[in-house]
Amino acid sequence: MKQLPLRLGIAICGLILLDHFLLINLLRNLSKEILDYAAIVTAFAMGLGFVSLSIRHYKAIKARREGWLYSTILVMGLLSFPVATFLFGGLRGRLGMWIYDNIYGSINATFYSIQMFYVCSGSYRVFRVKSTQAVVLGIAAMLVVFGRTPALEGLWAGFPNLADWLWKVPGGGAQRGIVIGTGVGTMAAGVRYLLGIERSSTQ
Repeated sequence: MKQLPLRLGIAICGLILLDHFLLINLLRNLSKEILDYAAIVTAFAMGLGFVSLSIRHYKAIKARREGWLYSTILVMGLLSFPVATFLFGGLRGRLGMWIYDNIYGSINATFYSIQMFYVCSGSYRVFRVKSTQAVVLGIAAMLVVFGRTPALEGLWAGFPNLADWLWKVPGGGAQRGIVIGTGVGTMAAGVRYLLGIERSSTQ
């Protein structure tokens, strides 16, 4: 019985993969039907997660556990946007958009602002001159920064063009290498799941 979910997942993944390689109408229709059902199941799973998270943090608030104030803010955030969207004009309603722009947008901007300090700290540690590669990386990073700084264009008008070249040519090649490596790794992981080698989910 434990093998049934694994075999069912292998069969479904195999059908969807075959639809990408074989031009067969039956496979295309079956794959579309499976993806539609997957979207429905995903929506129910998100709803279940919403209810489960709300109940868990409500119990924490009721018991006054450590961090219950954060749980209160979380529950208020979870409930405010659905209430605003359902009762006041849907997703594009004025209240829903106000909550999204002024609360979620501000939190998002704050999150990325805090991340900047970690990025600067990590960049400082990476760019410390310990090898030839670190020197090349540091010089390239400084040139890109100079090319994105309008005030430095007065020193040399070629900074923006040089920064664009570094970003698109060497940087673009490195990004493509990372994407290809990620794709190969994802494919290998998918094959392992399809063959039943990765069995941690069924143990």
